[in-house]
Order: sequence, then structure tokens, then C-alpha cells
Amino acid sequence: IKLKPRGGGKRVPVTACCFSPNGDMIAGAGRMGSVQIWERKQQRVGPRAKKKVYTAHEPQTETSCVAFASDNRALASRGGDGTLKLWDVRKFKKPVVEWKQDLPNDYPTSDVAFSPKGDLIICGTTSKAPDDKKAGRGGELVFFSRKTRKEVQRVRICSASVVRVIWNAKLNQIFCGCSDGATRVLYDPELSRNGALLCVKKKAKRKSAMDFSTFLHIKNPNALPLFAETQNPKRIRQKKRADPVASKKPMEPLKGEGTGGRVGLHNLTTHLMQCMAKKNLRNEDPREALLAWDEKAKADPLFFGNAYKETQPEQIYEEDKDEDEDEESEQIKELKKKISSTPMGADPEAHRKDWR
Repeated sequence: IKLKPRGGGKRVPVTACCFSPNGDMIAGAGRMGSVQIWERKQQRVGPRAKKKVYTAHEPQTETSCVAFASDNRALASRGGDGTLKLWDVRKFKKPVVEWKQDLPNDYPTSDVAFSPKGDLIICGTTSKAPDDKKAGRGGELVFFSRKTRKEVQRVRICSASVVRVIWNAKLNQIFCGCSDGATRVLYDPELSRNGALLCVKKKAKRKSAMDFSTFLHIKNPNALPLFAETQNPKRIRQKKRADPVASKKPMEPLKGEGTGGRVGLHNLTTHLMQCMAKKNLRNEDPREALLAWDEKAKADPLFFGNAYKETQPEQIYEEDKDEDEDEESEQIKELKKKISSTPMGADPEAHRKDWR
């Protein structure tokens, strides 16, 4: 969807747009003062609008807002030329009524809104300048009747300008956003629901004697630099040393894998060192280490599988010696020591009895 002037050419900047309540129409306003409507019922929604008025407001002024009524038959436009116009969507050629008396609009986002029933139209006004004759009135909220086509009432909101206006149907309250940054709410104690009434119904907090404060300044002379205790230079150096920022302590190396773009110490060297530290073979008995693999080798042989199981030779181990043979061997060793310890020239037959 594009907004173009009457003679075509360049696109026109869009200053305001809105959907109808039933979603069948889109209304848009351009800086050249035109107001155009696109309908969903038409076969092809092209850049050109089906209904358009090129002279809805003065050229080179920003139409700040367009709004549909709840019955989808009326359209209101708030112009930057200080006017408010009501249009009939069915006969979209001339405005049904135009209000332009004392409706200044200096903000490109000033709103216009319908009441929930669609019988009233509201809009805000810009605060008067100091040199104006009616200066001091401030921002106002103006009500217009759709049936009588006349102004119904003016309500002064604040000294600032009234820019944004919303009439909430569920709460039945009017919210006004002003140029001073505050939001004012208009409500009816009987017709409105919740919203601002939740705050108004609360009772004011009762004042207590404990809430009284004298706002006296507390003076602590010991906090002044003049009364500060002088510290030992050695103690100052120790504190700075303990502080990693003041001492410019380098970052400690990471333990494990690296994170955050930093390289960790988990590499091949550290892996081998950790494995060597865990497996200390110096204090390990080799016989027990081999016997630990005996049962595993029998259950799942690695070098000789089941194919060589029947042809393998029998394992022959040294037989255990008897205790008597061990005792005789010890006696022979003692006898040899006696013979070797006998002096030269002694009778060798002296030990023959023992030898026998």
C-alpha cells in the first residue's frame, strides 16, 4: 500500500493510519493533507486507494491521527492545521462536519478518539503561548457530539499540552498523556470500573509521630581525612599485595579444558604425567601382576585362540621338593663349611663319620 499525491510521482510520507473495528478497511493520512481508505472487499488491493480525499487538510501539514467509529461508518481525522473533521465512509467526498475553533495542534502524534458507543468524539489541545490573549488555559480535553455536531464540553487537564488520548471501553475511563510526561485519568465514580478507582478508594495512611524527621545533618569528625589514622607502610603494602587488582596479579592458568577463549592445560603432556603419577610400577610385585592376568588369559586368550587349544603343549613346572631333601641339603652345606674351616695338616677322616 502506497500513498501518492493526486498527480502521481514520488511517494508521500505517511503520518497516521488505523484499522476499522471489523478489519475490512484501512485509513491512512499523508503529509500533503490527504486522507485515503483501502477496502478489503475489492478484488485487488493495489497501491491506489479506492476512496481518497486529497484536500482533507492543508498541504504540508501532518495529520496526526485518524480513527474509525465503533459502527465502521464514521471516520475522524485530526489535522496539523488545527482542525477536527468527521467523515462518512459511505460518502467519502466531503466532511460531514468540521471543527476548527480553538483547537491548536502542534504535535505530530496528537490523538482523536471515539467513545465506546461512538456518539462522542474527544481530542486534546496544545497549551497556549504566553503572548496569546487566552494564555493560561493550558491543555484541554474537548468533547464533541456526533449527533448534534456541536461542541459539548471543555475540560482543563493541566498547564501542559494534551497529546495522547484513549477512551477505554471496559474501564470506562479516559487516559490523557501530556507533554510534561504525566498521565491524567478522568473517571466517573458510578459508571467507571476498577482502574483509577482502585487507588482512589484506598484510605490515606495515618500519620504517626515516628514518621516525623527533623532532616538534621549527621556530622562525624572521624570520617574526615584530617582525623584519619595513619597506617604502617608495611601494612599498606601487605594489603596491596593481597589485592589482585592493585598488585596486578596475572591470571591463573586454567585447570582442565580452556573456556572463554583461554587455552587450558589439558594436552598430551599433562595426560601422560597424570597417567604416570597414577600408575606407579616401582612398588608393584611383578608376580602378582602376572597372576592377575592368569584368569583373564584363560577365559579369553589373546595370542592363541580356540583353534590352537587342543595342540598346545602341556605346561611343565618344577615339582616341589620334599622337606627331607631340604634338611639334607642344609646338613651337607654345614659339613662343607666345617671341612673348609679345618686347618692345614689336620686329619680329614675326622669328618667322615659326619659325612656318612
